[in-house]
Amino acid sequence: MHSSAFSYAITRPYPYRFFTPVVIVGFVVFLALFSFINYVSTGYQLVVVQSSNPNSTVHENPWMRHWPSFLTSNVQPTCQTANLAIGSKWFTNQTALTYTLTDVWQPDGGNAGAGYGVSPSLTYYSNVLEDCKVNSVEIDYNALDRTASQFAFSEWGAVVRTYATCSILGVNGTTSFNLTNEYDYVPSDISFSHLYTFLGTNFLSRNRTSKSSLWMQTIRENQTSYNETGIRSGTLYFYPNDDVTITNMTDPTFFECDFRFIVDKGQGAFDFITPRTYGDYRNYTSLSNLVASQAYPNIWSEADTLAKAAFSTVLTDLGQVNTPSNVLTDPGLLSYFTSNFSEARHNIANAYPGPADRSYGTEDSGPLGTTPSVISTKYLCQVPQRKPAGMLFWSIAVADLVFLQALWFLFRFVVDTFFLRRHPERNFCEGCMEQPRTTLYRSASPGPADRYGKEDLEVEMGGLRPSARSRDSRSLSRIRSVSQQRLIGPESMDIGAHHPPGRYCNLTLPSTLSTTMPSEQPPTIMSTEQTQEEQKNIDICKQYMSIAYSPQDNKGGSSVQHLCHSDSWFWSPSTFPGAQSPMDYAESHSHVMASVNDLHIVRYDQAWAKNGHVLLRYTAEGSFKGEPYQGIEPNGSHARWSAAAIFEVEDGKIRSFTKDWDQKVMQIQLGWAPVKESDNPRWNIGALKNPEEARKKN
Repeated sequence: MHSSAFSYAITRPYPYRFFTPVVIVGFVVFLALFSFINYVSTGYQLVVVQSSNPNSTVHENPWMRHWPSFLTSNVQPTCQTANLAIGSKWFTNQTALTYTLTDVWQPDGGNAGAGYGVSPSLTYYSNVLEDCKVNSVEIDYNALDRTASQFAFSEWGAVVRTYATCSILGVNGTTSFNLTNEYDYVPSDISFSHLYTFLGTNFLSRNRTSKSSLWMQTIRENQTSYNETGIRSGTLYFYPNDDVTITNMTDPTFFECDFRFIVDKGQGAFDFITPRTYGDYRNYTSLSNLVASQAYPNIWSEADTLAKAAFSTVLTDLGQVNTPSNVLTDPGLLSYFTSNFSEARHNIANAYPGPADRSYGTEDSGPLGTTPSVISTKYLCQVPQRKPAGMLFWSIAVADLVFLQALWFLFRFVVDTFFLRRHPERNFCEGCMEQPRTTLYRSASPGPADRYGKEDLEVEMGGLRPSARSRDSRSLSRIRSVSQQRLIGPESMDIGAHHPPGRYCNLTLPSTLSTTMPSEQPPTIMSTEQTQEEQKNIDICKQYMSIAYSPQDNKGGSSVQHLCHSDSWFWSPSTFPGAQSPMDYAESHSHVMASVNDLHIVRYDQAWAKNGHVLLRYTAEGSFKGEPYQGIEPNGSHARWSAAAIFEVEDGKIRSFTKDWDQKVMQIQLGWAPVKESDNPRWNIGALKNPEEARKKN
């Protein structure tokens, strides 16, 4: 009968009444459970979106955030931080003013600029702007150096620049940054036809009936017609008074003012006006003195009101709710600064800024105040999105099959272990139960088949033969080896007494990478002619031994794991009782070589292979000159001993390793197992060191 390379298992029904209903009910329950788990863990995929509110985007899926993180960790919504470069322009969620980022640093207990960690950009993630303060307000006045559209609106133009400092609290602590706002009611690049519709700096013309900041437009040009020379341009620099007790914005000393004006004297002659023009510098940077003296150009009150309007507008736009003095959050201050608009209409050519046409009382804008502000920017976010129905179905179906197969394997393992073991007769097919069985296991011995007879060999090797004929070159490693059967005990052996003739176990394992032999190996004294495959197996085992016996190359189990299967096993209970794998042996042997640091293989006394089995009998030597061993200090003693190793090689890697060696001979010579002097060559140190000489004498 032809023997195929593939085999099938003979089965019989489980003899338990509970088995069928348990399997059916368990299948339904676990199918639902696995489908739910797979839907949660694999039913969604992350897609990239842009969001202006990352916190809201992350919390849009509250149901997923309450599921176990080990199921949804890969599909949790996340948003990246935004990097705002220095020089970039942006506005807050209040959308009143546009700001330019000028400095970023991490403070170290100092004021602006006194710190460390200066950064070229601001790492931002929807953080609330905190501790904002206006450092100064600068007003640039211009007369003739303006465009026709600007001049048609007003002979004078005023550009207001506000310098502020804010901070945010992020993952790296507090980060501070400087902001600059530039406001020009009629910018140079705007068409006159779009005077009230452009976005950005002209926030007062947008939504004019509901923005309370409309009432704070207090650009007041003073008619300089008091026989004074015309002013070409000028700059006023307002900064808060150093006196911390002055907190009321109606106080004329709330700001101090430095200024510079260019006076056009005609015929190309110019003059300059500074605080020292009128006297002491300190006295004439005080607004109260400038107003009282009506110093030319006598626009101090109007400019002061404009600066306070800019001061309040910036703090409101930055969401500073606890500012002690703010026109836009204090009804009393708002009434005070908007009680008289008559001065705002002086020296106007055609367009009139001011209050709305309708009564402010008819508009419902809510109470005065502000809310915390954040920078308005876009964030790249990844949010979960359910997969298409077809893809979702197949991904869940495939995953369910994998889980159910694993569950079925575990269930059968439990039943076979705890139930069938109690009734060994149920491991046989019903037809086999009627045939006589033998439960003995006869150890294998070398020799021709007629030494025991055909029947003995069949009993001895039953269940261990590969499905192919002996003439095939495939190794016996595809099944459990005879040596391994002896070692694991008769209760777990799959021998002929447990299987009917012709039923064998075939395992197909993946091929491995080929290995190369070191350039130098100890000499081999006795060998025989080998096939190419057998010689390759011998070389693999010698390579393993050369690493395991090298104090330089053996760094532990990892040094030889590339030569061994991951589930390979090792057997030497009397000499290496704790080692379970060839990697464990290499690890244990590395500790021995720490004490015998010149240990090496002298020669291979015998080396041959048959199919996948390799025998190496070798002689090794070394001296106790390394680290102490089990509390015994190094003594320099030299030892030589013999050992034998039986390997099982499968697909180019070691499957098993069985070892025996003259442990007593080595330990007595090295002084690790001291004994009394004796003439018996088995215990005589001289005879153990020179066994050949001792054999001749006896």
